[in-house]
Amino acid sequence: MQCNVDPNWLQDFDTALKRYFLIDHAEAGMGETELARYADLRPHDAALQYGEDYDLQRVDIDWLSPTQRRFTRQCLPPFEGVTAAGG
Repeated sequence: MQCNVDPNWLQDFDTALKRYFLIDHAEAGMGETELARYADLRPHDAALQYGEDYDLQRVDIDWLSPTQRRFTRQCLPPFEGVTAAGG
């Protein structure tokens, strides 16, 4: 894809998108017009803003509220054969 944004910025933007949303700009279907909307922001901030603008679910945070986590732990049986060390 031919793009007029700085290649270093684009690489950092893709890195941030991957970190927060497990996609890059190509996988998100971003064209030159969409990239230009975010190119004035720092790559990290641009990635977070893009995710907010398109209501993307972040993968680096737990999306369950503390109440939901307590409820899930109380309702689900423990995994058999799994210890605290993961074995």
